[in-house]
Amino acid sequence: MAKKYSGEVVYNQEDDIHIPTLTVEQTLEFALATKTPSKRTRPPGITGEDFNEEVMNTLLKMLNITHTKKTLVGNEFVRGVSGGERKRVSILEMMATRAHVVSYDNSTRGLDASTALDFVKSLRVTTDILGQTTFVSLYQAGENIYNLVDKVLIIDQGRTVYFGPAKEARSYFVNLGFMDRPRQATADYLTACTDPNERKPQPGANPPSTPEELEAAFHNSKYFQAMVDDRDDYRMRIAKEDNREQADFRTAVLDAKKSNVSRTNPYTLSYLAQVWILTKRQFFLQLQDKFHLYTSYGIAIGLAIVLGATFYNLPDTTSGGFTRGSVMFNAMIMTCLDAFGEMPTQMVGRPIFLKQTGYKLFRPGALSLANTLADLPFSAIRVLLFNIIVYFMTGLRRNAGGFFTFHILIYVAFLAMQGFFRTIGIVCPNFDSAFRIASLIVPNMISYAGYIIPVDSMRRYIFWLYYINPLSYSFGGLMENEFGKLDLLCDGNYITPRNAPGQSVYPDGLGSNQVCTYFGAQPGQTVVHGRDYISVGYGLELSELWKQNFVVLIVLFIFFQLTQYVAMENVHFGGMGGIQIFVKEDDETKVLNERLKQRAAQGEEKVEKE
Repeated sequence: MAKKYSGEVVYNQEDDIHIPTLTVEQTLEFALATKTPSKRTRPPGITGEDFNEEVMNTLLKMLNITHTKKTLVGNEFVRGVSGGERKRVSILEMMATRAHVVSYDNSTRGLDASTALDFVKSLRVTTDILGQTTFVSLYQAGENIYNLVDKVLIIDQGRTVYFGPAKEARSYFVNLGFMDRPRQATADYLTACTDPNERKPQPGANPPSTPEELEAAFHNSKYFQAMVDDRDDYRMRIAKEDNREQADFRTAVLDAKKSNVSRTNPYTLSYLAQVWILTKRQFFLQLQDKFHLYTSYGIAIGLAIVLGATFYNLPDTTSGGFTRGSVMFNAMIMTCLDAFGEMPTQMVGRPIFLKQTGYKLFRPGALSLANTLADLPFSAIRVLLFNIIVYFMTGLRRNAGGFFTFHILIYVAFLAMQGFFRTIGIVCPNFDSAFRIASLIVPNMISYAGYIIPVDSMRRYIFWLYYINPLSYSFGGLMENEFGKLDLLCDGNYITPRNAPGQSVYPDGLGSNQVCTYFGAQPGQTVVHGRDYISVGYGLELSELWKQNFVVLIVLFIFFQLTQYVAMENVHFGGMGGIQIFVKEDDETKVLNERLKQRAAQGEEKVEKE
């Protein structure tokens, strides 16, 4: 069941966890799209989109939140629907899964009495019509809600003290010797029978008072025997029918799947269909997050202007040679480290990811590819604007081929680093461990990119970092692209011997008794070829631009996409459901409980006297 049909058993947690920047319509639309049944189970002549639209409108009307269709779901920080409406969105999202066994944890919290009753009535209808098995935990359930339930389970400190027909639960505890309270709702009366401060024995009666005694009384009752008999009868019936019901269940689940989905696959859609739906959702998620959109573009443009102004219009001489490397290195680092924000993004979205994968809306690995595809339009335009400003303000080699090569090398390096940071965010359990790992790796990646420390000067025992570093291949390609077809005029700063201040012994240019000390300079020549400069100074060859650097960047990009997929499929931190902490009784609470017992005893004496 867990392997092939886990999508048929779902759990709706008490906390309402959603993507706050999506609307109610988009949230439900996504859940329905991932569970769209095949043509075999849809009414004839109705497309999947029309079917989902009709189901969504019906669900919204059922819980009376049609007016919130175009409103953001919101959360504590993003303004959206109210808390009660958000709870209804959670309920509808799970209903959209069309699971056969559903469990709702305190699902009426935040709902008014009328809406709570309508919700339970809808559960009653879907249970009867669709043959579902529905488990519901409700706090302060009214009598009208309680009467809709078939069976009730009462637990006291982990022990089952009653499981049986809901209509007979009250009489069961009255027969045990607990005082009946006709004016008290049945649900409140049943929970009060497990509370030492609330339950009252009948005059002269001695009912069970501990969880162990209540459990023993239930085991000796007819309801426990009826439960055992029902279980045994079901097993015998299944054995006689040769698993016909199980076969019908398998057939129904298989018919709902698309034709290209495996029988053993718990998902309704294929992997590529899941990626497409996720890509659309992630695209609108980024498009509607206006604050992040404006700040990311604003920061990129601002940094580009600062960098371009710092190295404005570099000269085509040896005095501008080393600074050209500085421009390209800083442009690459600023762009690639922008992907650092992917780490916290992966962790912040983890609760939503766990909930939706628990519903089997999509397989975990599909989200890794969808994130990359959805981010491409935004990141490509942002990096392009950054590169245009930097490239042309600083006066790098101004031609179309040089610019687009510059842009492609930086952008592919950004994509590789984005995958790297996302992988760290997935495999680390918390922010602290992720930042510690990143703070160890990133400085070494920057130092061993080939600019701060030349390749020939790197320590041999850590030299291998250069060959697995995306930044080194990007920087090497940038240098080869810029200097491969550039000639630099040797100016006075690199000519020796040269005139001291106030002297005119040597000519301003390169004389017969002078040499150019710039890397790659040839004796007697005033021009330094760029390819000679990067060969002597950095150990780079022009032929490596496309055959090595670009190819390795593509390989690293694909590699980190695979690491994301593997990590998402196998590493899952956290879990479903909220946490409640019960404080142990201390001296103060003990005194208060004693006072409560005394007050209850005084009330009983007053009732007896009256």
